[in-house]
Amino acid sequence: MAAYVVWSGAESGGRAWASGRVYECQQCEARLARRKRRGAEGAQRAGLSAQPRRARKCRMTAQENANEAAMERPNVGKLKSQRCVVSSRKSDVTPEEINGLFERAGKKPRDPERWKIAIKHSYCVVSAKLFSDGSLAGFARATSDMSLNATIWDVVVDPALPNPAALQQNVVSYLLREIRSGLPGCSVALISPEKDIALFQKLDFVPDPDGITAMVLNIDPNIPPGEFLL
Repeated sequence: MAAYVVWSGAESGGRAWASGRVYECQQCEARLARRKRRGAEGAQRAGLSAQPRRARKCRMTAQENANEAAMERPNVGKLKSQRCVVSSRKSDVTPEEINGLFERAGKKPRDPERWKIAIKHSYCVVSAKLFSDGSLAGFARATSDMSLNATIWDVVVDPALPNPAALQQNVVSYLLREIRSGLPGCSVALISPEKDIALFQKLDFVPDPDGITAMVLNIDPNIPPGEFLL
């Protein structure tokens, strides 16, 4: 892939282009013509060419040429349908919306009253709602002792999105920025299912170096030991 530096003073379609700016009205075009004339006169006095510079191919290193595939623009149109408004205001999400998202993600909904208490006492709550219809498409929250430790919980996104992992990463990144800005130096932990480990590793999460395993007390007697799911 080659990179180009382009400058043009040519006029096209009734518009005059110069240094990346567009002049459409006659007054602006007249001003541009005066600038060109003064530039040509100055170049003539200096013994320089008044012709505009042409496109010039920049030299690329072998590594840059080899990375042509990596330089391609992402397919933004594919993700247009999952564009979201991301918010950290607790008032922007309701227990009913969270339970609806949980059900779409195959998770068990929770008591709305307990959700209200959980949201109230969370350090930060992040919600992502679709531009298209305002529905909740992503959610995560964090609790903290406000000094040493913070823990991320309930990271859920709508699996029907074109790229759920992208939104999941954006929601967690937003939550991490909130934690780091308010609690600098605070340790951040989360409990991840096996399928999401690679995604969280991209956000600099690593397994506990001391080999500590997260465990959850089973409070439902109907679930046999070893089958409790987060």
